[in-house]
Amino acid sequence: MSVTTDQRDVPGAPDGSSVKRRREATQHVREARDRLTSTTGTRPAFDNELLRLFAQNRLSASLVILPVLLRLVERARLAPAPNPVYVRKES
Repeated sequence: MSVTTDQRDVPGAPDGSSVKRRREATQHVREARDRLTSTTGTRPAFDNELLRLFAQNRLSASLVILPVLLRLVERARLAPAPNPVYVRKES
């Protein structure tokens, strides 16, 4: 007598629909957990995208601000200093 352990013969074995429902439930729980642990209440992928965009904007802004700041310092250095006014103390 040969005994096979096919899933269809085992009592209580999950069929295809219950496996699919369990996977969907697991995915739903995982997404809810990710949203709850996120600082903004959004998905972590969205948080990472926002952080990447913020860093890119800061870097591109620094490339514009630095030359402008250097030009302002240069102009301030080259501008003539006003003549000081000396006040004599009368004694």
